[in-house]
This record gives sequence, structure tokens and C-alpha cells, in this order.
Amino acid sequence: MAQEEQQQHDSASAAPPQVHQVWLDCDPGHDDAMAIILSGHSPGLCQLLGVSTVAGNQELAKVTQNALDVLDAAGLSHVGEPHSC
Repeated sequence: MAQEEQQQHDSASAAPPQVHQVWLDCDPGHDDAMAIILSGHSPGLCQLLGVSTVAGNQELAKVTQNALDVLDAAGLSHVGEPHSC
């Protein structure tokens, strides 16, 4: 079999990637904001089920508002309002 035909055969027979269901528990600063954005816009890798916030780098009210702002700015408002812990 020619190399190009072998590559086509290999890619056609490869198993589809597994989509992981993800719930992010975070205190959204820069790093967690990127995690929200990437997990919300990587449909072939994961499905963002929801976000919960915890006080860490800031007080709970601020990190919850940060999560809401990130979800809105990233076009992920459908994920829903973050649950606070």
C-alpha cells in the first residue's frame, strides 16, 4: 500500500477522541479564566458542564463575578451561573 493510502487508512480506522465532561471548581483569575475559555470552546475534547467558585485569590463575591464575566465574554453564558461554595 502506498504511503498516502496507508495514512488515509490509519486515520479512517482510528477511534474518535473521547469527550470528557468537565466541571470547573475555581477562583477565576487569569489561569482559571483561560481554563473556562478553553474548556468551553474545545468541543472535540471536553464538554463544560458547569463552573463553581471558591474564595482563593479573592473573596467569593469577586471570583463569582469574574466567572460570570468570563463566561459572558467568551460566549458561554449557556453554561449557567456559577455555583458558589
